[in-house]
Amino acid sequence: MEKKKRELEGADGLRKKAEERLKPKQAVPEKMSELETLELVQELRVHQIELEMQNEELRRTQAVVEESRAKYSDLYDFAPVGYLTLNRQGVILEANLTACSKLGKERSLLISITLFTNFIIKKEEKDLFYQHLRKVFEAKSLETCELELKGKGNTKFYAQLESIVVKDNLSQCRTAITDITERKRAEEQLVQEKENLEKVNLELDSFVYTASHDLRAPLRSIASFSYFLLQDCRDKLNEQGKHYLDKIQNSSKRMNQLIEDLLVLSRISRIKNPYDLVDIKELIRDVIKRIEFDIRETKTEVVIQKHMPQIVCDRIKIAEVFVNLLNNAIKFSSKENPSRPRVEVGYSDENRFHQFFVKDNGIGIDPAQHEQIFGLFKRLHKRSEYEGTGAGLSIVKRVVADHGGKIWVESEFGKGAAFFFTIPKNLKVGTRSDVFEQGIFARKFNPVLRQAQCGEFVEPRVEGLP
Repeated sequence: MEKKKRELEGADGLRKKAEERLKPKQAVPEKMSELETLELVQELRVHQIELEMQNEELRRTQAVVEESRAKYSDLYDFAPVGYLTLNRQGVILEANLTACSKLGKERSLLISITLFTNFIIKKEEKDLFYQHLRKVFEAKSLETCELELKGKGNTKFYAQLESIVVKDNLSQCRTAITDITERKRAEEQLVQEKENLEKVNLELDSFVYTASHDLRAPLRSIASFSYFLLQDCRDKLNEQGKHYLDKIQNSSKRMNQLIEDLLVLSRISRIKNPYDLVDIKELIRDVIKRIEFDIRETKTEVVIQKHMPQIVCDRIKIAEVFVNLLNNAIKFSSKENPSRPRVEVGYSDENRFHQFFVKDNGIGIDPAQHEQIFGLFKRLHKRSEYEGTGAGLSIVKRVVADHGGKIWVESEFGKGAAFFFTIPKNLKVGTRSDVFEQGIFARKFNPVLRQAQCGEFVEPRVEGLP
């Protein structure tokens, strides 16, 4: 009924307007013949039918428009996210039902109030929202910010606001409100778990450090007294007794090396050195001098790529990475190729990372073992075949990971091995705070302590590598 009434009122209004327009133009002929009258009536009937057809078409079009409007109104109102239309001052001009539900107010009460004063809880976030609005209207692009809002029943929820200027009205913007409370809680839980994990790791490192130090005193006593017993009572011992004492001596040395490696691994986590700008070519030359005894003894050819970068890194720890990788390369290539062991050190620029490699022509590694070799004290060979504790690659992996890089190996059994590692380019000089304490690294790799009196050392060859 209401619709029919509106249609009649509309028709009456149009008739009155038409009559008004016709008045100045109206000209009634003084006399018309019967034929002219019939023709005029026929013409009027045709026009009437045309108008009825046009009206019918308009009604059908209007019905389609109303149906479409109702459909999109439902999509707008019941969308999974809240929609607001705001002006430059943050006053709410329009809101869908989802936004009303989230903010806990009826639409009539929501219109004409500001998001600033009514729903944003923290003062600093009010400033953030003001900056967000300003950027939206200045840049006229999609802008995003995250706020904590007051919702239904004075509850709080985290919201992501995405806003963009209305094309047809540059003084207004449309804002989508997405509830990100679950994501925020997950992020907070992740941060808490990370802090707990870091705390546990620190406690574990502290335990390893303390336990390792505590073990050294009794171990030193065992090694010393077994040595004294072997020296002072050798004539009184039979061959079996001497064999047992030799076993004790060798086991003490191995245990001491394991403790040294544990302490090194512990210090990687505890000691944080300031990052420096480091010339890698000079650093590798220093490393070569530290392990020159092994290079000379095994007659290994060391080839260093001609062009090496300067990078920001922990100079001391990256030096230990090269020490460990070069020592392994020399050790596993010299037995396989005693006549011509060869080690190559190279570099490639990989966009956001510096990538280095240490390649040898040694025994190679079965692809099935590529991940296992980076485990702590993981060995693929008997101690009688190759010396070492198996901690070197674990130390290397920890140092590289501490820089935000990664390490991997490419190798097949019997075809040598190439170890690659990356260091990010975005590290900043001086971003570390703790100062390195000289100790285990120096004792373990000091060439003065490791080498005997030997002949002159031959510098490694530097050339460009393919």
